[in-house]
Amino acid sequence: MAQLFELNVRTRPKIVPIPINANKKYMMYKNHILNVTPFIQNPLSIVAPN
Repeated sequence: MAQLFELNVRTRPKIVPIPINANKKYMMYKNHILNVTPFIQNPLSIVAPN
């Protein structure tokens, strides 16, 4: 599980400062993606469902 988490962190794009409006839209989009992404593509969902 630790290796899986490490891989996820390593492959995640770097966070860049963006306007609050864009950030809100991005968070909504990200949550939507996490909700519809199959478990195989998002194995961390079992650890952090939200």
